[in-house]
Amino acid sequence: MIRAATSNELAKPLAQVFADLENSNDSLLIRADGEAVAVVLTGEDFEEYRAWIADQAWEMIEATRAANAHLTTGEIEEIGDRAVHNIRKERRESRAAS
Repeated sequence: MIRAATSNELAKPLAQVFADLENSNDSLLIRADGEAVAVVLTGEDFEEYRAWIADQAWEMIEATRAANAHLTTGEIEEIGDRAVHNIRKERRESRAAS
């Protein structure tokens, strides 16, 4: 279960907050001014999250591979090189403008 708390409610010592979480086996969503600013996950919730992220990453990789299956290795390298060139160019221009 995920419990919500405001940053003001976390004014008690952090050790007590963790002890409360350990006893309840809850994760904690921390809000400030109504906005989520942090999450403290149980070990189990964290492992589930990591597994979910890994699954999502592989799904994106497989979808990208399928969408680009028609390209040769050289074409893929050219697209990558062009993307890196453009990013570097934008960063140089951004630094020069500031």
